[in-house]
Amino acid sequence: MDHVFSVLQEADVINIQTDQVSLDNTIIKVHPDGTGALKKWPTSHWEIKRWMDN
Repeated sequence: MDHVFSVLQEADVINIQTDQVSLDNTIIKVHPDGTGALKKWPTSHWEIKRWMDN
């Protein structure tokens, strides 16, 4: 692919810059706060709510 673009650029048919990125399937673990996940409420929160309703 690089050869095709370089030949076309040398012939002044196109004038572009190509950048290539290669990714593998590496898994990166991210802390839940880093992904925007909602924070879990402690179980005592629900106990207080039930106690106040009754």
